[in-house]
Amino acid sequence: MRKTKGNAPRPEIPGYEALTPEEMRVLTVPPRDWYAAASEAAARERSGEYDSARVYWVRAASLSVLSLDRHWCEARALWCARQLMSGGRE
Repeated sequence: MRKTKGNAPRPEIPGYEALTPEEMRVLTVPPRDWYAAASEAAARERSGEYDSARVYWVRAASLSVLSLDRHWCEARALWCARQLMSGGRE
């Protein structure tokens, strides 16, 4: 364990020191194209355009870097598909 500025111990992570700030940013900030697709999907879903929202959610899922984001997008796409099948009554 190493000490950090605040003297809190930090576990050794192999390769951690080699990451540049830009590489660290990739781990925390979603790509712009994913964010644009997810934002458009959410807007269309809110306006009741479930068919186009589903398409945007599928696109956002394919652009996801994090599995958590991908699973969320896939779940929203399925929800939109169910809304289409039920006539938006869920």
